[in-house]
Amino acid sequence: MRAVGTKFSLVKTLKDETNVSCATELPTEERKTAVVVDAMHAIRQWSFQQEETFGAIARRYKHNLLNDVPPATEIIHFCCDRYSRNSLKMAQQQHRYAGSGAPRMFQVSEQFQAPDPVNFFSVSANKAGLLNFLCETWSEDEQMEPSMGSTRLYLGGGFNEETKSVLITDGTVTDVADLESTHQEADTRVILHFVYSVQNEGVERVIIHANDTDVIITCVYYAATLLRDLPELWVRTARDSYLPIHEIAAVLDPAKSRALPFTDSLCGRDTTSYPFYTGKKAWFKSSSESEITALEDFGE
Repeated sequence: MRAVGTKFSLVKTLKDETNVSCATELPTEERKTAVVVDAMHAIRQWSFQQEETFGAIARRYKHNLLNDVPPATEIIHFCCDRYSRNSLKMAQQQHRYAGSGAPRMFQVSEQFQAPDPVNFFSVSANKAGLLNFLCETWSEDEQMEPSMGSTRLYLGGGFNEETKSVLITDGTVTDVADLESTHQEADTRVILHFVYSVQNEGVERVIIHANDTDVIITCVYYAATLLRDLPELWVRTARDSYLPIHEIAAVLDPAKSRALPFTDSLCGRDTTSYPFYTGKKAWFKSSSESEITALEDFGE
């Protein structure tokens, strides 16, 4: 067995199979919209300058979060990874940077200046500290610039309190029991949050800011099963690249969609290896030709 290879090849196979391609912009039709953001995916793009204070970083990140969405977006979800001690995420980080010297942990607070981003983001505890600082700062001072206006902002996963999820709106902060979870990965937390907005807030368009294959595969599964009536589900993998998940699910055979979680796990993902010299395209083709109910039930 080998560690995960070219994960995005499965997405390419899906696009080829369905003849669906990414769009450079969203449709102009107005729909009630929720944007669900993989926090570390966004933060990596935003980054920061060395010696910029963390207070200034929090304000700039908030501005980016509120403005990097379609006009009239009502709902934004900011979904964080958790870096708890002894977690899989922490173990992955330790393995990735093994041999690079003793990790340096930095204090994250309002007036402290940020170090070099490369050194900072190589340590899980630093990322956890930054996510907690952002969530606590935005929650404690809703009046901090920029103003949120009528936007409803959900925060989940970033607080030191493991299951805490809140909604910030109209100058108030409210705990959201339905979004409390112990998810370690933002990859799965974004699914929880987008399903919540569809089922509880009647959104008609969901845009997920992420570029992970596991997110895309899970979205196709849900678009083809639980959320078949959702008009639009997009994954924004890059600034001007929107993958229409709803179109893929509409073209793809329902059985193939239901078997996708099994195929994704078997051919290699974050927590599973893959058989040597057996690519994702081969696994997808084999699963498509196999009428095995257990493959479909695996997604449940």
